[in-house]
Amino acid sequence: MTNQKIQQIRYHAVCDIAHRWFAFFEGETEDLSRHIDIFSEDVLLVHGGTHLLARGKAAMARWFSQLPPEKGSHVIRRIELGKQTDHEAEVIMDIGYQAVREDGKVGGALSEYQTTVSFDKDHNAVFTFLQKTPLYPNPDTTFRDSFAENRLKSFIARLSYSVLRFSVEGNEAFLQGALDEIRGNSLYPLLKNSCISHVHTENMDTDNLSCTLSLSDHGILRKLDLVLNESPGRWLTIRHVTLG
Repeated sequence: MTNQKIQQIRYHAVCDIAHRWFAFFEGETEDLSRHIDIFSEDVLLVHGGTHLLARGKAAMARWFSQLPPEKGSHVIRRIELGKQTDHEAEVIMDIGYQAVREDGKVGGALSEYQTTVSFDKDHNAVFTFLQKTPLYPNPDTTFRDSFAENRLKSFIARLSYSVLRFSVEGNEAFLQGALDEIRGNSLYPLLKNSCISHVHTENMDTDNLSCTLSLSDHGILRKLDLVLNESPGRWLTIRHVTLG
């Protein structure tokens, strides 16, 4: 596998867990017992470089369970992979955070997340370190609900990761299993004979939970149109799919 392919696959793996991390705060997704799978056993969560919020998976679960309920929004404005080794990468994220206060007013902050992720042999990613640092007040006082966006982008990232890995490895059993995770059985016969070198999100409709992906298959651009369902679980599920 070329380094370029590895970088593409890793990027999608990181985007998946980043958007799942924020969606979990915003609405009903997966059970906490499953959600903490996006963290390593020795994960550290730090606020502002000074305050340790959680050390280890069990502490992370306790931290989650003690958070007061709120109507919040987390928009990933930038996500970049930085310095990397064979099994680890630094990841920087710029986040626009909002929360609706008791008086109905919207507050929040523009924050930076300095994180580290580790990769297994299949290039799945987990967070090993997260440091969130509020930098400035969020100037946007109109609440922007980001739950659907984070759910949709997580799904797209997971699908992109799965399709690219299959294209590199040619493992049909992997593709079938990966699509089963997102209830994408209808995608299997459409993709099993493809050799996708790149996946690009051409269109994303968060109101109707649909997206159009541009797939480069043997140098030919193909369109993948997906209509999705929102239901509790790790990812959105597929209602309808068309490959053009």
